Amino acid sequence: MNMWVFRVPNAFSGKPKGSCPTTLNQGALKTGLTTGTVSHLTYDGSIGINFILEELFQHHRLRQGWGIPTLDLRLPDNAWIENFIIASNRYWGVVSNCAKARGRLNILSRMVQMKINDIIFLPNVKDKVVDHDYFTVVTVKNPYYFEDRSQEPNTWEKDFAHVIEVKKIETYRFSGKTLPKSIFGAPFMHAIDQIGPSYKTYNTFEQFVKDSY
Repeated sequence: MNMWVFRVPNAFSGKPKGSCPTTLNQGALKTGLTTGTVSHLTYDGSIGINFILEELFQHHRLRQGWGIPTLDLRLPDNAWIENFIIASNRYWGVVSNCAKARGRLNILSRMVQMKINDIIFLPNVKDKVVDHDYFTVVTVKNPYYFEDRSQEPNTWEKDFAHVIEVKKIETYRFSGKTLPKSIFGAPFMHAIDQIGPSYKTYNTFEQFVKDSY
């Protein structure tokens, strides 16, 4: 059993960077960036957070953003990076580059590493709302899949196609008897982070699961 910290999307923030492969298909990139329909997506103030939380608590589907069409995380790395650069321009009107794409992939690909019965902690999430006094814990029911949302309107509805099916959804208030809010600080600052066995807080999370979940 692995344990993870997963932050529901609340903004398109952060600028992760990674090392770029040297074998990107420059011809495919040029074609993708200069042809095809440009359909910039519109996001309301919530960026779809109501949809994300409803999906979690009503349908037991945990979703992550940066999931517009063509960005299935099971693609080969090079293909995903090329698709991200093209899709960023097409759907967000953003000029991305290889380093940004690689960095984003490094974070999101952790969803593919999640296995059945892994435990996921979601800080600041309560039943259908974002609440900074609570956290929610879920168990992975089925592995990652990518949903085809290409036929959805040109809004946030085309996004959030990265999906993990979950079960056993439980919510707790931050406290000395459960987990303190501070435990979800560094190094758990990305959209998705694994709670590594070498971390000082690992035993605290593990004991919480055994005693309270």
